[in-house]
Amino acid sequence: MSNYVDEFECYRVLRSLGIGTQQDWSRWRRINPSRIRLKRLPRDPAREYRNRQFWNEHGARSPRGWSAFHHARKQAPGLTGHDALAPLARFVSRFQAASGYLGMAFAGLTPSVARGYSAAFGVVAAYSALEACWVAEGTTKSQAAREGLINLPLAQRLRSTMFRAGFPLSEHLNAPLRERLQRFLRGDDEQHWPDSQDVLTVARAIRHLSAHGVFTPSGGGVVTAASARVLQDLADAVLQHAEEKFMSVLHRHGAGDDDQDDDE
Repeated sequence: MSNYVDEFECYRVLRSLGIGTQQDWSRWRRINPSRIRLKRLPRDPAREYRNRQFWNEHGARSPRGWSAFHHARKQAPGLTGHDALAPLARFVSRFQAASGYLGMAFAGLTPSVARGYSAAFGVVAAYSALEACWVAEGTTKSQAAREGLINLPLAQRLRSTMFRAGFPLSEHLNAPLRERLQRFLRGDDEQHWPDSQDVLTVARAIRHLSAHGVFTPSGGGVVTAASARVLQDLADAVLQHAEEKFMSVLHRHGAGDDDQDDDE
């Protein structure tokens, strides 16, 4: 049996055993040089995405407030009927999937293309959770289409990485979304606020283009590591926005706050 192992997999196992930080792992390597030899495997864009998720998150989780809502329903079974509960549970399922998204693995694609697709579908997963949240709160399609998410630093990063050379795929969007995206790309707050800083417009565009088979990393401007990272941050922002909206939905059903992250 080969004694070569993947460094990231070793660290993941140690973390699962409660051996704290990356510094602990580095120290363990220094004091046990004969116990293990490490082999640097070829770059894997999906693993790079998983690494980022692993350092900052600990897998799929339920949205805040969900466990408190469960507790309230156990105390008062008639609190929420089945018809109202189904959309809530559907959102939680999609939220868990998006929060636990670890990227996509491909065979035969270049690292930049694989990385771009992984990042783009992370945005699609987060936007799917937001769509489920709109259903749970009873938002109409027209209301959802008008909703925005203002994030100035993220908007600037999107324009400076993905959209430096424009966005040729915008011709495949419907007219209202294409116009909003153009206002975002101009970034002119005096003329086009709030569309000029609405990052949800970008998420909508990526979701539409991906769902209809038009999106490609090169056409979408997601060929560099920096552009993939900014898309990951966009997915995080959309998911956080959905979580905050969902908490207000739970409040309407009589549930209190719960800041614990669990997988109920």
